Amino acid sequence: MARPKTYIIKLSDDERATLQKTIRNKKTCKTVLKRCQILLELDEEQGTGLTHAQLAHSYAVCPATITNIVQSYVRNGINARTKLVSLYPKFGTSDEI
Repeated sequence: MARPKTYIIKLSDDERATLQKTIRNKKTCKTVLKRCQILLELDEEQGTGLTHAQLAHSYAVCPATITNIVQSYVRNGINARTKLVSLYPKFGTSDEI
């Protein structure tokens, strides 16, 4: 039996539009692009329903990356995921990379 989900992603229409706009922007770096795509895939209402392991395989990232993206979204909201921000900020430095 699978563990119940700790974090449930339910994107609003505005958040979904923000993610899609960021994906379509030609200047978006690959890291942010993948984060946005992963969040759209994890959406409970319109996502694909894939597991974290399946998403990690399809986007060529480790499963911990998926977990970090989800935790960061839940804690910081959508704006944190549409910018290139370090998931682990260093002491005494800015959060921006």
